[in-house]
Amino acid sequence: MEEYDDLVPEPDSDGGVDMTHQGWKRVDDIIWKMAMKILTLDLSFNKIEEIPEQIGDLILLKDLNISNNQIEVLPQRLGDLRCLRKLQCQNNKIEIMPHEIGKCYMLEDLIAHDNMLRAFPASIIGCAALNSCDLRNNQLTAVPCELGGLVTMRSLFLDGNEQMHKQIPSYCLADSFLCIFLLRMEYDQREEVKLLRAMNLELEYKVREREEYNLRLRDEREEAAVLVAAAKANFPKEYVKFKDHCASCKNTACCCCNACIAM
Repeated sequence: MEEYDDLVPEPDSDGGVDMTHQGWKRVDDIIWKMAMKILTLDLSFNKIEEIPEQIGDLILLKDLNISNNQIEVLPQRLGDLRCLRKLQCQNNKIEIMPHEIGKCYMLEDLIAHDNMLRAFPASIIGCAALNSCDLRNNQLTAVPCELGGLVTMRSLFLDGNEQMHKQIPSYCLADSFLCIFLLRMEYDQREEVKLLRAMNLELEYKVREREEYNLRLRDEREEAAVLVAAAKANFPKEYVKFKDHCASCKNTACCCCNACIAM
């Protein structure tokens, strides 16, 4: 698309590039050449089918709008956008949100409604600043309880995912606060179970350690008993006779008395 490079404007004073309604089927390579200048990129309302991995080169990008396209897969290098605060990818054909989304530590708003999402990653817990997540009208059967574990979460939209009733009752899906509350309860319970399991493993380790210690003591006692028995068996009989005599002798000087010893 180099013949159209002149049609792509330089970023404005705020670092923004607006390329909406261009009829693009793929992103023009000129975008990647301006990687260090772009803070806001709007590629909405095109016919883009794929976002290339070069998107990860836009390391200063804060706002990415790729909504209303034909995108089916999001690139793994989306996770390289460490400055990203807002991601709009609604009205596409995305089936899976990449695990790497959890590396977008500064992400605050995620808008992904009206896609074909079937799975959502638990790595979202890494987006510690996330306060709004819109996943309406997808094909989700469940969402990770980590969404409830985010203390910054204020808005969560899940209605339109008809198969989620096993995790959250259908009549609750339209209530953002209730969805967050239920997921937070699930998250807290799971974390408590993990803590109890860790404590149980620690106790089991200490019990095994004590058992091994007791076994070592038993072995040492048995070895000592064998040594004592061997020592007794090899002890000079004359000394034993002398010792027995001294034990019964009433002469306090017996041990030093030659006459007594001669006996």
